[in-house]
Parts: sequence; C-alpha cells; structure tokens
Amino acid sequence: MPNAEFIELTNNTASSINLLDWVYGDASTSATLTNFILNPNEYVILCKNSDTSLFQPYGNTLGLNSWPSLNNSGDQLGLRDPLNVIVDSVEYTGSWYNDGPKSDGGWSLERINPTAPCSDANNWSASVNNSGGTPGTANSIFNNQPDNSLPEVVSFSVIGLNEIQLELSKSLDSTQIACLLY
Repeated sequence: MPNAEFIELTNNTASSINLLDWVYGDASTSATLTNFILNPNEYVILCKNSDTSLFQPYGNTLGLNSWPSLNNSGDQLGLRDPLNVIVDSVEYTGSWYNDGPKSDGGWSLERINPTAPCSDANNWSASVNNSGGTPGTANSIFNNQPDNSLPEVVSFSVIGLNEIQLELSKSLDSTQIACLLY
C-alpha cells in the first residue's frame, strides 16, 4: 500500500452521484471535488494531487489540490454536498484503532458498517489487511449488518423547564432519533 494519506468514499445509494462541488475537509483545510460520477456500490479514493498515481492501481482516484492532514492522534473530518449539507462526518481519535502499534501510523482506520454515517468509535477499527488498508475495495473489517440495539442513557441533566440533555451510549442519526421519539 502506498505510504501516503487517503480517504475512501463509497456510494451506498441506488443512484449515481456526481461529486462536482462536494467539499471534503477538516477544521483548517478543505477541498472542493471535481466532476466525478460515483456509481452505486462503487468506491473512489481521495488523496493529494501529487499522490494520485500511487493510488490509481487500486481503483477510482481523485487527487485534491488542498489536502487536510490526517492526524494519527485524531481529527474531525467532514463531507458536504453542493448545498452545504453534511453528508458524513467523523471525529476520530487514535484510540479508535483498538490496536496500540497500528495507531502509530501505517495502518488505515476503517469503518465497519458503511451504512452508518457519522458514526462513533464503535463503528471503526484498524484494518486487519496485511498491507495496512484496502483502498478502493470493501474494508477488511466490513460488516453491513444493521445495529438494532437501542442506546442506553449514560447520563442526563436538566437544562430548563421543558428541556433535558441526554448522553447516550452510541450516536444516532436524525432518522433514528425521530423513530425513538415517535
């Protein structure tokens, strides 16, 4: 596997997506993606422009002029569509590798279930592939079984007369929250 940073996007929908004007970045650096059609169940590797040729043997590759450094200790990354809607985000730490030596670098942090966007540490771990990662293909720890377990309340506090704040044992997306409130 190349000794260079990358992220991978996959299209989990039934429709093709044009990535033109989508924005990938962290708190300090962002890049606008160029015209690229990502078909259903396909992957595209995002990397620095200068590293494009290193990743092309692995599949679809988009080089970016501006590249947010992927900090081994942790970072907050996000992907927004052309309407500035957050499509996915992650704020990871080195502990998400669940493997001390792998968290020092040279190993990809992989999402276990790609159908769970904006997920937390429970859905990420270090690659188990001998090369250190699986750019352009399904993650080595891939498991798309839905998590049907309910979250547990870890703590709560009263914010106001009609408002409470809950800390849950796992993150939820807006659809899951709506289902719980219904």
